Amino acid sequence: MKNILFISLILLCCTCSLKAHEEPPKTKKEKADAKAKQEKMIRNGINQVTIWRHNIENGIVSDANEKYAELYYNEKGLNTSILVYSNDSISYKTINVFDLRCNKIFDFDFEYGNPSGNAVFQYNSSGLIEKIYNFDSLQKVVSEDTYTYKTSQNQIVFSSISAPEKTDYTYTYSYDGNIETGNCTEIEHRDSTGKLVMRVENVFDKNNIRQEKKIFNSDNELDYKFSYTYTSSGDFSVITKTSSDGKIMETDTYSYDDKGNLISVVSKDGDGIVTDALSYEYSFDFATKKTETPNSK
Repeated sequence: MKNILFISLILLCCTCSLKAHEEPPKTKKEKADAKAKQEKMIRNGINQVTIWRHNIENGIVSDANEKYAELYYNEKGLNTSILVYSNDSISYKTINVFDLRCNKIFDFDFEYGNPSGNAVFQYNSSGLIEKIYNFDSLQKVVSEDTYTYKTSQNQIVFSSISAPEKTDYTYTYSYDGNIETGNCTEIEHRDSTGKLVMRVENVFDKNNIRQEKKIFNSDNELDYKFSYTYTSSGDFSVITKTSSDGKIMETDTYSYDDKGNLISVVSKDGDGIVTDALSYEYSFDFATKKTETPNSK
């Protein structure tokens, strides 16, 4: 079954990929960021987002497209379900359930219509994630994920445990200040033996805005990095992936409407040739009113 940390790191390699499972907030800063996103959905009255993937012909974005995903939101701005499509059919579905404090307490996964597993989330008194119990399709516990808060070391350690006394892997998050409000400057992923699998360095400017994310391999050598530019409202503008020797590998360019809603992401390779393009369509105010992006069905 899935694990939760997964997506945070895997998506570093593919910024246009859909985040089907998102790690719950583990710091007060992350909780505030999640709340801000939630309030934006409420403010803009969004109850559904449809993502379209466009065909690319000779490096040019075609009018032809196919549905990539649908995301549904409730009146509190919370993502209640995600549907991922393949060849116009639903291949994957996730349903999220929240408590009255807007903490996700359950999620349920389906692959091609069949239950594939679920997770139960447990929080501390501050509403920060503490444990995640992962179940398979037969409701057997397959792993327990725990978060250990080491305040004196400015670290949070995530451990995935599949059997008593057996840790499968860990992620250690290190912060530049206290773990409640500091920036996460480093993430170390280690296997069951404690061997380094991957390391991430985040570089922030004086305004606490992330400028770079550096990815190191198991030998602790730089593999590649991401550089970020932002719009005046603080949203992604361009994300550039660069190799260890400084060559551009990929760029993702983000575009928004006048309300700050993402309307497209276009990816180009190191030669500037378009390799992927997504567009976004929104449904507002829990009714039938829609706004459509160009070339969406």
